[in-house]
Amino acid sequence: MSNKRGQGISMEFIIIAALALIALIVIVLFFTGALGKIFGQQKEVYATATEKQKEMWTAECTAACSLGGQNPYFFCTHVFEVRNDKGVITEAWVCNTATFTGKWPSEGAQKSLDVPCKDIQDKNLCANVKA
Repeated sequence: MSNKRGQGISMEFIIIAALALIALIVIVLFFTGALGKIFGQQKEVYATATEKQKEMWTAECTAACSLGGQNPYFFCTHVFEVRNDKGVITEAWVCNTATFTGKWPSEGAQKSLDVPCKDIQDKNLCANVKA
C-alpha cells in the first residue's frame, strides 16, 4: 500500500479556513450595522439636560426676569430644547410653566426650570405675550 498522507486537504486547514470565514462574516456585519439589528441592540439614545445646561438656562431666565416689564417675551415664551443623536426633541424646558404662554414642541417631555419672577408674575405680563 502506498502512503496517501499529504494528498488532499488537511483537517487543520479546513478548521482555520472555517474560523477565518466566520471572522470575515462578523466583521462585515459589524461595519454594515447589521450586527446591532440581529441582536436588537440598536436603540435610540434618550438625551436629558445636564445640570450645567439647566444652570445656564436658569441664568438666562433670571436675566430676562431682571429686565422686568421691559421685554417679557423671552421669559414668557422661550423653550430650551434637548435633542438626542438623531435630532429628536426629548425634553423641552421653559423658565416657568406658570407664566409660559409660548408653544410647546410636539415631542419631548415638558419641563420647567421654575425660575421665579415676581415682576412678571405680579403684573401678569405674560398674559398678552404670544409666541
